[in-house]
Amino acid sequence: MMTVYVAFDLIKRGELKLDQKFTTRPETWKKWHSQGSTMFLSAGEQVSVADLLSGIITLSGNDACVVLAEGIAGTEPAFVALMNQQRDRLGMKGSNFGTANGWPDNGVTYVTARDLGTLLLPVRDRLASRKRWIAYTLKPGGALVVDDGARGAITTQGRSLLPSGLREVRGTFGVGACVQCVGLDGREFARGLVSYSAGELDKIKGRHSREIEAALGYKVSDEIIHRNDLVLLHE
Repeated sequence: MMTVYVAFDLIKRGELKLDQKFTTRPETWKKWHSQGSTMFLSAGEQVSVADLLSGIITLSGNDACVVLAEGIAGTEPAFVALMNQQRDRLGMKGSNFGTANGWPDNGVTYVTARDLGTLLLPVRDRLASRKRWIAYTLKPGGALVVDDGARGAITTQGRSLLPSGLREVRGTFGVGACVQCVGLDGREFARGLVSYSAGELDKIKGRHSREIEAALGYKVSDEIIHRNDLVLLHE
């Protein structure tokens, strides 16, 4: 959470741009390509800030956090210093950050419940900014056609998009991409960041979330698009 907060603060101040690209160092890939949740980055791959943020927000990508941290500050420790500067500015006196991705570090990283509440207040502003970014800045890489039940759940109940409501996948896109959500009437009603690639979604469309692992051999998330990554447009 603090990693995203620092990045959005830099974007707000004009010191970081969404289209900037950072390179995945071989050492970073070797350490993080199979550690916990990942964005499945490749060694030497150049990734935009926008895509890295998508990978962090939608997948909690450990590799994406470190690549972003190294790209911004040169090294992960230097970025962690920025995180702790923000901690001090926010008055989070009972907390400390030791890594960019929150990976267990023998107690160096700790956050109290009170400080988490303190961080959530400015993060809510960042959430609103991020939703504007999804709706008006990112270029959709494809579209998902959903049934009326899924559309209603999203627009009237604020629910996430589940694979059971997906009817058609249009376009070719990767994990964390921005996509249009389209109803059976052909009208776009929302946009969001996907937790699965187009190819993966083709395999799980119409299925219950509990069937995802059987269909793919793994499961990243129960949701195709989490509600925090969905933005309503015209409803």
